[in-house]
Amino acid sequence: AHALANDTRERQEKAAAALATWLDSLGEGASLQDVGPELLLVYMEVRWLPTHPGRKQEHCGPSAIKGQLSALSGWFERAGRCGDYEPDTGRGNPCF
Repeated sequence: AHALANDTRERQEKAAAALATWLDSLGEGASLQDVGPELLLVYMEVRWLPTHPGRKQEHCGPSAIKGQLSALSGWFERAGRCGDYEPDTGRGNPCF
């Protein structure tokens, strides 16, 4: 495994912490260990997007969304959730 730059690791930790806080607020028992792609999409749409407006536009662009998903994906990989997400088992990276 290669070493991550400190700012990359920080971005991943911040992204994961925000998602974890939102999951906890739902009170449904979902966590970073078992969140699936459907709930991740809900988070991006109802929590992340509304709180991250674009710099020169009303909505953030695709690159900002891709950056957030990339940060989350990296965190999941480091947490051992690697490979394609498998709905039957709940294993894998929900960003894939």
